[in-house]
Amino acid sequence: MKDMPQKLNEVYGLKHPRIGDSIPRGYSAQNYPVQDGNDFFFLKGYAPRRDVVRIKEIHSAEQFFAERDIPAIVAIPTRNMDSIFEHHDRYWSLYPFVSAFHIESPLTLPTIRHANDMGHTLATLHQAGAFAPKNITTKRIESKQKNVFLSDARALHEKILEKSSLSNLDTEMLAFLTKKLELVQAASHDTFNFGIRFDHLIHGDLHHLNIFFDAEESVSHVFDFERVMVGDRIADLLYTIFLSFLDTAVIDDENFQCIKSFLNGYQKNYPLTHAELEDRLHWFYWNEIVMMLWIETNYYLRNETRSNEYLPHRKRRLEIYIK
Repeated sequence: MKDMPQKLNEVYGLKHPRIGDSIPRGYSAQNYPVQDGNDFFFLKGYAPRRDVVRIKEIHSAEQFFAERDIPAIVAIPTRNMDSIFEHHDRYWSLYPFVSAFHIESPLTLPTIRHANDMGHTLATLHQAGAFAPKNITTKRIESKQKNVFLSDARALHEKILEKSSLSNLDTEMLAFLTKKLELVQAASHDTFNFGIRFDHLIHGDLHHLNIFFDAEESVSHVFDFERVMVGDRIADLLYTIFLSFLDTAVIDDENFQCIKSFLNGYQKNYPLTHAELEDRLHWFYWNEIVMMLWIETNYYLRNETRSNEYLPHRKRRLEIYIK
């Protein structure tokens, strides 16, 4: 990062940029605060797997929503009126620095007021997304298939058993994978006939850690559109509910009061039916809890260890929803 200040001068015209300590946020991303005189910025280095086409899709979505009363944080244009630049084999973007309240821990439950305005904001985003040009992104929401999951899960299962000796982590991974295999094998193919639609541009990752709040506990800014895609608004809504309100260390009445407040905020803007919600709950259980293999795939096929920290959380989630 020693030569990044010079690069920021060339690309954005910043006079005396100073790079702060890395902000530990985002899987495989590199993020830094930047100060240039009295001006503050957020420097985002995209994960190496992000190609320039996908990053420009993300920026197009940010711009689309920002122009339709969604408080999306938009990348600052370069001197060449681009939104990205390349430096040391990674793509980067510069964003405005936002000074507002931000929930730092995924285990911290938002307030009732936070939850209500999160629902209102997501509904407004979905209303806009219903009319988004379909060429903004080619990414579509994934609905996993039983046969594909079984093939991938069995391959991972064999990969683990090929080891001459199993560590404690291997044993834990194997038990987790075996449980998921048992659940999917026992389910009929009709179980996986989901009614998922592809009729909205959705955020894909709008939980409380990707939101800034103002002093009145209303949403002031929305960020991190890296999972933006064409998909189902109710599936997107459920993703917000599970990550924002059901991933705390303890689940009690306060969690469900937040969910109620969130749904009230959403319903006032963009109503949905009980039948729609129930159908997508069925999809979420199988697609996002049972048939999720990214931790095992990263560790055993890509030799990436960072996602291992999510294993206890994923195991706990599966145990809760089996009960």
